[in-house]
Amino acid sequence: MSQKPAEMLKMRAIPAKQARAQRTMERVERAARQLLNEATWAELTMADIAKAADTSIGSIYARFPSKAALLDHLDEVYCREIEGLNGKLPTGPTDKSLNQAITEFVHGVAAYHRANAGLIRTLILETRTAGHDAFHNRSARMNGGLQKTCERFRDIAARDGHRISTVKIQWVLFLVLSTLRELTLFPQGLPRPMSSSKEGEQEIVAMAMNYLNGEGGGP
Repeated sequence: MSQKPAEMLKMRAIPAKQARAQRTMERVERAARQLLNEATWAELTMADIAKAADTSIGSIYARFPSKAALLDHLDEVYCREIEGLNGKLPTGPTDKSLNQAITEFVHGVAAYHRANAGLIRTLILETRTAGHDAFHNRSARMNGGLQKTCERFRDIAARDGHRISTVKIQWVLFLVLSTLRELTLFPQGLPRPMSSSKEGEQEIVAMAMNYLNGEGGGP
């Protein structure tokens, strides 16, 4: 669904041209992320964020014309950070085994989810079901990054003596990311063996390796 130009302007952050303005944007971003660990997006107000960021409400609106613009900015930051996580996998020759690569990937993504649980919960609820083009475009960017991650895992698997299709790795990463999301965002609904983050991550690595080794079905 396309937005009208006026609507799009209200949804976008105004870029900072000076270092002081950039620092203000960064404080606002940090404050919003922290507050989202304690409140929902609907409960959070721009005044709350201004107080937590130790800035004026006017300074916030100078950079973010609306609450929707701040949400759009947080979504863009999240997208870049996810792209950064995907980019940490080795792209050239490596001595890492497939198990080591999967383990490091799971631990890295799990740590990010724990540190940003409130932000991720908000983005899932507020943006991924919205009809705004920018949100859809970022989802496509992250999916594209995940495709590259799958190809890197395929190459690592091949060097480790495994012949695994990219499609199968896609299924495995989908299961890994979905389970990590549940583990970090909604831990109270998980079985007891996954009740702690350490045990949960170990279970996820074992599940992934079982699927990749052909013991868990799938394509």
